[in-house]
Amino acid sequence: MACSDLARARRTAELIALAVGYDQPLFIDKDLREQHVGDWNGLTSEQIASRWPREYQARRAGDLGAVPGGETGSDFIARSVRAIYRLACRQLEETVVVAHAGVVVALEVALGVWESRRHSNLSGWWLEGKEDPPDLELVPLSRVDLLALGAEKVQKTVTGSA
Repeated sequence: MACSDLARARRTAELIALAVGYDQPLFIDKDLREQHVGDWNGLTSEQIASRWPREYQARRAGDLGAVPGGETGSDFIARSVRAIYRLACRQLEETVVVAHAGVVVALEVALGVWESRRHSNLSGWWLEGKEDPPDLELVPLSRVDLLALGAEKVQKTVTGSA
């Protein structure tokens, strides 16, 4: 199981690991962090929309481009993809990645499967590595929304396939 080094992702990964009986150490990767949003950090959506209406609308439309004072969309996407490739290069049979919503969107953009609908807080993709590194191709298999995180199990539903 892998996650970013930020507390909310790490804690979520710990809770999932506990719920599913995963007893190995977490693989922590700072490149799984959310996009650095610079001047937008700490502001509400309404504040951002009033100060940067064009940039805000572009972001809502899936353009992860320049955020004033922050990380560019292309750098963020490249960083997110590098993190997933590093995990795939570990050649484990299966890896669960707990990341931030922006990382999921960045990977969807990179894979060409991004949709304009919002993700639930607990959602993601099953990804399959094709061929051995370094010729690795990530292929989205299906969209998964986690419905409940109970003490005994994680319930999930597949809401579509790519």
